[in-house]
Amino acid sequence: MTPTTQYYGAEVQNVQVQVARYLIPAIGPVALFVFNQKVLAETFTVKYSQSATDAIKLSKFNVKLNYQPLLVQLGQGGPSVVDPYAYVRDTLPSSYTTYNTQDYNPNALEKTKAISNVTTSVAGNLMEVTCVYSLILSAPTVTIIAREEQ
Repeated sequence: MTPTTQYYGAEVQNVQVQVARYLIPAIGPVALFVFNQKVLAETFTVKYSQSATDAIKLSKFNVKLNYQPLLVQLGQGGPSVVDPYAYVRDTLPSSYTTYNTQDYNPNALEKTKAISNVTTSVAGNLMEVTCVYSLILSAPTVTIIAREEQ
């Protein structure tokens, strides 16, 4: 049997994008802004046949999952935000200047493919293996440092 890939659905995941703001000199506690990025992740099934006596090779196929960001909003259910880094920079007092500016890329999330389900069906000396792959996404915390101009 030839390996086949069948798309059968998608799932919406919530990925937190956190931006920490440090002001120098510190005039109060550090502010942590938490954004919620909704991502539509494809989930699909890989089926193949192999000998019933062989071990299941879960990494047999190179699974490529695509994801499309849908929306970034402040917190859970807050207002929509196109660029969370710009949002945090715009909330700085006018006397502060940032030095470590970064561009926000909604597709630059760290992704890991994960197998969420494996089933087997044995018939004689062959075994059909079905692997369901999904996607786990995360985002590192970005720190924006601003210094007060004298």
